[in-house]
Amino acid sequence: MIKKAKQILASIDAELVSSGKIPQVVYIFRAKNFYQMSDQQEITINTQNNQELDMSETDIAKRYLEDGKKVDTVFADAE
Repeated sequence: MIKKAKQILASIDAELVSSGKIPQVVYIFRAKNFYQMSDQQEITINTQNNQELDMSETDIAKRYLEDGKKVDTVFADAE
């Protein structure tokens, strides 16, 4: 019953913000604090087929460069 009530309140808040009756900042605050929403991304990396394990740092940098710019290839675990 509590889950259903939270869903109803979340939908009411969403409708109020979309109609302009409450500011977006208020909705963002409520969503983060009461509806367990967040503004972070979750990225899952699958290393089973990772071709980069055998590549050098410069080869990896070249692979991801689109316009040929030089990037700093200092990694956190390097001394």
